[in-house]
Amino acid sequence: MPCKVTIIFDNDSKLQIEKKDYEGFRTRPASWNLITQKVYNLTSSYNDKTLLNDIIDTIRNIEHHQIGELMKLLEKARPSSAGND
Repeated sequence: MPCKVTIIFDNDSKLQIEKKDYEGFRTRPASWNLITQKVYNLTSSYNDKTLLNDIIDTIRNIEHHQIGELMKLLEKARPSSAGND
């Protein structure tokens, strides 16, 4: 996963950065706040916020739920369901 990015400008000046991991990588787990924000950013345009909150809450507390409960929620989360609730 390590990478190095170098940008060389016309005047020969450089910007360089090296990364060994990123937030959300196994060595630097993402916070629930970041995960929640990503879910909303990626899916809120075609899923109801209540459904998204239910999915997030179920995952956050998965030890108190059956997998079937999560699967039923995920079945409802589809781009084709936009405006069809």
